[in-house]
Parts: sequence; structure tokens; C-alpha cells
Amino acid sequence: MTSIVKASALVVSLLIISLAACGDDDDVRGGAARSDDGGTDGAAVARASQLSRASRGSALDIAEDDALLVAVNRDVGTVSVFDVVGADTARPSLTKRAEVAVCEDPWQVVLAPSGERAYVVCRKDQRLVRIDDLRTAPRRDAEVIVGSEPTSVAITPLGRSLWVSNWTDGTMSEVDAESMTVRSTVDLNAALVDTRVLGAVAARPGLAHPRNVAITNNKDESEADEFVFVAEFFAQQKEPLSANGRNADVARQGLVYKIGLGPTRTVTTIALPPIADTGIQDMAGAPVSCFPNQTQGVTVQGSFAYVLSVCASPQGPIADFTGPSPGACAADAECPGAAAGSCSLPAGICKTNCTTSEQCGLNGGVCEKNVCNVNVWNAKALQTPAVSIIDLSADKVVGTVALNGAFQALFDETGLPDTAARRYPATATELAFVPDTLNAYVVAKGADAVYRVDFNATYQERAVDRVGSPGHPFIPLDDGNLDATKQGRAPIAITTAHAASSGAPRGFAYVLNEATRNVTVLDLGQDAIAGAPEKALVVPSAPMPSDPAKAAVLEGKRLFDTGLGRWSFKGQAWGACESCHIDGLSDQVTWFHLKGPRQTPSLDQTVDKTTGKLRAMNWNAFQDELEDFEGGILRLALGGTGAIVNSFDLTNAARINFAANGHGGLNGSAKAAADTKSPSSLVGQVNVLDDWENLVAYQSQIRSPRKPSTLDPAAVAAGRALFAEANCQGCHGGSHWTISDLFYAPDPAAPAAATNTNVKLRSLSWTDAVAESGFPQALLPATGTYQTMRYNGTNAAFDGLTCLLRPVGTYGVGEEGVTVPEVRRDHVTPAQGNQPFASGYSTPSLLGLAVNAPYFHAGNARTLEGLLSTSFEKHHGALRAAFLAGSDPAAAEKRAALVAFLLSIDAETSPIPVPALGPNGGSFCAAP
Repeated sequence: MTSIVKASALVVSLLIISLAACGDDDDVRGGAARSDDGGTDGAAVARASQLSRASRGSALDIAEDDALLVAVNRDVGTVSVFDVVGADTARPSLTKRAEVAVCEDPWQVVLAPSGERAYVVCRKDQRLVRIDDLRTAPRRDAEVIVGSEPTSVAITPLGRSLWVSNWTDGTMSEVDAESMTVRSTVDLNAALVDTRVLGAVAARPGLAHPRNVAITNNKDESEADEFVFVAEFFAQQKEPLSANGRNADVARQGLVYKIGLGPTRTVTTIALPPIADTGIQDMAGAPVSCFPNQTQGVTVQGSFAYVLSVCASPQGPIADFTGPSPGACAADAECPGAAAGSCSLPAGICKTNCTTSEQCGLNGGVCEKNVCNVNVWNAKALQTPAVSIIDLSADKVVGTVALNGAFQALFDETGLPDTAARRYPATATELAFVPDTLNAYVVAKGADAVYRVDFNATYQERAVDRVGSPGHPFIPLDDGNLDATKQGRAPIAITTAHAASSGAPRGFAYVLNEATRNVTVLDLGQDAIAGAPEKALVVPSAPMPSDPAKAAVLEGKRLFDTGLGRWSFKGQAWGACESCHIDGLSDQVTWFHLKGPRQTPSLDQTVDKTTGKLRAMNWNAFQDELEDFEGGILRLALGGTGAIVNSFDLTNAARINFAANGHGGLNGSAKAAADTKSPSSLVGQVNVLDDWENLVAYQSQIRSPRKPSTLDPAAVAAGRALFAEANCQGCHGGSHWTISDLFYAPDPAAPAAATNTNVKLRSLSWTDAVAESGFPQALLPATGTYQTMRYNGTNAAFDGLTCLLRPVGTYGVGEEGVTVPEVRRDHVTPAQGNQPFASGYSTPSLLGLAVNAPYFHAGNARTLEGLLSTSFEKHHGALRAAFLAGSDPAAAEKRAALVAFLLSIDAETSPIPVPALGPNGGSFCAAP
């Protein structure tokens, strides 16, 4: 197959028209010429009728003449229009001219070749909006409804049509740029089904999840020979997991859809294979592998396409992390009472003997094999931003780059101190090239920085010639030398100017920063912020919130997104909360945790938006406050200092040992420990940060994805009736679509107090209530003396709200073609979930099922059809015997209707009430 991107010389057609001759056709739409100061001189102006490079989805776009920049303000619902003057000089100027209200949740924008129009895709409003007269008086004009959760938009080279990815529907909408009508809809669900990665399932909405879009541009006069490339957001099963799960890092692969723009709209797929060696070693010194997941930007340059992803390594650590070779303790506070040589630097892990994790609390550690270990998850080996390089002439990946490994090698080679001076490109969202080169710049949301990557021309021997540039390992957007108003935080988009300048022969790039709502201009000749520090070219895009509540949400979102400071290992941006929860949702990866294989929960399900109730967290219900994640995730998994601290120091010694004082997990109240107004008697020290207040504010308003727009209403209604007939609401009822809402208020009182609610849960029995109600005995999570609200045994590792667990036949069971290794992170010890004192799992919410596959605690079912298959008859027959049993002649028809209803459940769906405790289910949890 010949290359679909021809190496011909650039051909750009220009039309010279007067303002009075402006027509309605965007290809020939003119406007008044702009003078150097952004005004108009009344003369005719040349406007491009064809793009000079491939189009791609982004929250930022620049006109062909480099005189106009448009940015999306996602949290504000507006689009900002900037005049750019002098982009071909040594220093341009950037002036915000207008801010146009567009819709709720605007996500990406693309400009027509003329630069007179912009097209904005709106996620929540499910439409594409056109903004006209960009160069004079920008105004919101026509719009068209597309599919559900449209997330990306790109434009064809001649500007005739837009292609929109509908993330929840699993489709692509082709929109006529002039009439703003949908020309065609391409079903990618069928293309995914054809790969057979989902097993024997028929195409239907919500199987595929197309995310970021790019459209080729071979610069001829036809669009029929171009192609649309769109990345599937989630990785797909490549092979079943092995019996011990040790192939988890390579058992899945990414996927890209290729759509021909000829009359047939043919769809093919391209696999993004796992990366065998990321350049990072695990805790045993072995190379770490990963599979491309949560795909981000797609960029076409020359004969190649470049796909960014969050490459996941869920296999987990296979040995205890102890840092470098043991040496002298860095400080007595890090290893109190320990002799020199008993501490591993620089983590300060006290290697004294222990019998309980509480004894390791000063270092935020856990007790394993009688040794206190602080960073039991090697934060370096969880995931890495990665680039998969597709040869468009062969439709095959010919190179991959694991960015963390590449930049670690650079930092080591240049002798950059192994401190916060190093930053890794956490959550790399977009990649843009210097025109006519293979020099690219990657924007990293979790690191507040931009990273240069020079790709190789052939990819025969290597994918990258080098990363960084001399003296500039990366470009920090929040340089400490900048004025506070010039800081750039949570960058989400980047675009490069089309023309180079005499002063900066590589030209300029523009970066949109979400948390600070501004645009940073980069001088690519210097690989630095233009004019920094005194005259740093950073311009506001939208006002910062004046409402304290909205400001708290924005700051909470920044803290959720960042890997700097106290939020990851050494503040080096190895990862962030968002690394597993893009948009606050789920990466759909099954990780091997301390308790066993666990699917990442979607955080839109954490807080009931109707009642404000918190859901008991984790599959074993062993946390009852969001602040509990300070210990298990922030301090351990990410290796950060944490935000419940007694000083602003970024050292482990600053951590408040709230867990050892009885306020971690289900003990006491981590929320009270995080409260800056909490009395010092709570944990002996007072927290100095309000970060958790902001984090909770953000997580409490994470929006659930909207249901697919193409569901059959009749099938949805029939499925709802079947859902009620099977008594599914006995576990999945109520406004939160789960019975696992928290049923008590965590008690900040001293844990030894006789009146402490959390302690009393251990002795509060449900036996009598269940016996009198007729609740099914097969669904009881414990037997004998263990039938209490909270686990009352002696092994703290099994702590959890036992009354919320339901054994529904999913332990070690997978649909046909799916293996479920029920082992813990050592890949040997049996996982939790089937013990007589704690059997089953906490009931998940049903919100957002269209984007939450695979299902159950270990990804046991790839699809809803698999979830309702005969493999899980005990599950769907739990409260109605023989429901959907193999002997039911109408089982297939019922499954199809149930799938439609389950897909339809979103924040607007009327809930089905939880029944009173009895044969039809319900809850027997009660507070003391």
C-alpha cells in the first residue's frame, strides 16, 4: 500500500476576496485584513482555502496565517479568541479579543482553513457548535446534535466536513461544515466486534469508546483519498491472563480505528501492542512492561501517526521496595531508635521489627514479613506516558517510546539531581510538531511542563533520536521565577505556529493551562517560555473563579491532576490521581492489589449527587472517607509526602501519623485528621493544609457520563421491567444504584472509647434482623460469630464493612475466554473474597456502565452480555431463582433488553427504590 500522506511540496490555494463579496461557503469566506495591531485596514485579505497540515483534536487551535488563536475554557463553558501579531518575528504579541459563551462542557475546537470559523465540540450538551466571524466580531452561530459524550473533533483538509468522536455511543459523526447537518454516522462498535477481542457479542452502542481524532492531509485537491484516525480510549484483551496473572502487563493492547473518506467509509483497525521494556525497573530489578491505555492525543506528521497513552503496568510489584542500598538514617525522625545501617535512603524506611502496620505508621508504612515498608507499590512502575508510532503506509506500529524511561535516562546522563528538579511527563495529553520536522513537543498535565522529543526519521533502529535539548531537559510552565499570574498549571493542549521567525527559527508554540486558565507562549528556538521571566508571554484565557466554592473545586481538580510537590514520589510526577482516573472516571484496568485483583472504580460513583451520601469505598468496603486515600494511594501507591501533615516540608517526617493513632481506614476519622481546625488531641498534631477539603469538593461533583444516544426506548423500558422482576434493586437500588452507601458517620473520638461508633460496629450483629426477614441465606457474607456490621476477627488485613458484602458467584469465575487469577500482589497468596468471615464484594453502582467495562471486581466479564451470560447465573439469579437460566427459551431476548436498560442508567435515570429487608434483598446494615 502506498503512503496515504504524499511527500509532495506544499500547495496552498489562496482566494482574494473583498469583505462585500463574502459568501456563505466556508471555503471562500473572506474578511477584513488585520493590521499589525490587530485592527482592520479595510483592504482585502488572502485567506487559505486548504489546511497546510493534518488536523487533530485539541482544546487549542491556530489559524493558517498564525494571526488567530482559539482556546476552549472547559470549566467555564466559553471559547476565547486571541489575536496573534508578529508570529514570524522575534517576539509575537498575544491579545485576548473576545470570549464567547458556547455550551456546557466544551471540550475541543478546530478552525476552518480560512480562520473565519471555529467548531467546538460540547461533551455534556452533546452537540457541535459553530462560531462565526472570528476575525471581526466572534459570535455563536449554528449547531448540530451529534452523539453522546462527543469528545474530539477534526476537520478535513478543504474544510468541508468535521469528524466528531462520540465517546459513549461508540460512533463517529461526519458533519457538513456549511449546513451543520450530520452527513453520515460510522459505527465503530461493529469494527471492534469484528476484531473478536470481546468474544461472541453482537454490535450495539457503548462497546467502542473512540476518543481523540486526527485526519490526514496529502495536500491534493480531493478529500476522498484522506483517512480519519481515532484512538479507542481503553485497551482491549490481547490474550487471557495466566493462572497467576504474571502476564498482566502485556495481556492487553491499544487500538486505533482507520476510516477511509471514500464513498464506502471503510473501517479497519490497527493494534497498539504492549511495550516489553519501559526502561524502568520494578522493585526486583526486572524490566517493567505496559500496555497502551487511556489514549490521549493523536497527531499525524508525514507518513506516521503518533498516539499518546497512559501505558499501564497492573501486574504490580513482585518484591518489597526498599529503595537504594541500606545506609545511614537521613534523620532520627525517619527511623526512631534505629541504628545506622538499618534505614534505606532516601525513603527513610525503618527496618526494625514489627508485628502490626500501626507500628510503621510514622513512615506511613505497612508491616510485611516483620519489616516496615513505606512504598510497597513502586510508584515508578505503575504506568508511564507512552507514544505508539504508526507507519501509515503499512498500518502498523513501527516504534514505541515509554517517556518515563526515556527521560530518566536523560536525567541520569546529564546528572540532574534525583530530587524535585526532575519531572516526568505524567498524563501527557497532546503532541505537536515543529512544522516540516520530526521535532515534537509533548504537554504533560500532571507535571506542569512541556517535553521535547525528536523522533527518528525511519524507525528502523530506534524510535527517538533524543529527548530534551541542551540545558533544557523540559520546559516548566510554573517556573518559580515567574510572577504568580504567569504560572501555568495543568496544561491540556499545545499547538505550534505554522511559520518560523527570524529571531526564533523554530517558531513558537502555544500551551493552554486548565488550572490557571491562561495561555503560555513558548519560544521553540530557546525551548523556554517566550520572554521569561520578566516579560513572560502568558495571557489569561478566562477569569479565575471568584466564588469560593467554585475556586475550591478548581483547586481540588488541580491537586487531583498533579504529580508535583507532595503528590508523588519525590514530587517528580511519576503519577497522579488522574493517572488511573482520567476525567475522574476509571482506567478500566484490573490491578493486583494487596487484597487481590481489583478493577479501578469510577469516582463519579463515590458521592450520591441526590443525597450527598458517600459510598463505602473499595471492593471490600474497608474505607469510609475520601481522606482515607491519603494512606493507601497518596503515600503508598504514589509515594508522595501526603497532605495530612504538621508542616509544609516535603519530607516523610512532616506526615501526621493518623493511621497509627487510630484514624485510618475504618478506624476513627481521617477526615477529622485532615481538618485544619481539628483539635490537636485528635492525633496529637494539627494538619496545616486544606488540600483535602478541595479534593473532596472536586470529587463530590464529578459528572457521570451520559447514556448512549442511540438506545431503543422500547428495549430500555422492557429491560427496566426485567430488572425489577429479577429484584436487581435488592442490591442495585436507590438513587446511588447500590446498597453500599455509608450507613453511619465515622467517629473522630478516641478509638479506644467505649462509645466509638466505628468500634461498636464490630460487635453489632445483624443475625436477628436477617432471620426475621427471610433474607436469602446464600447471600450472607459471613457465618457464625462473624455476622457483624464490621469484621470482628483478629487479622486486620480483612477489615471491612462485612454487612455490605454480597457473595454472588464472581470469585475466580470469568466468562468464556476470560481468566480470573485470584491472587494478591505477590501473585501467589490467594486473594480475599471467599473467606467464611468475609465473602463477596461491596455492590458497585450502576452509573456509567457504558464506559465501565470490563465488569466485576477483577474484570471477569468483558461486556454486559458476558456479565449476563450463563457463567454468572448465580449473580443474576441471586434474588430470583433461575432468572436468565440456560433453560429459559427467552433468555437471549431478555438479555438484550436488560443490556439496553443497564446502558441507559445515568444521572437522569429515575432510580428504583431498595426494597425492605427480606426475600427480595435489601440492606441489613445498621449504625449503633
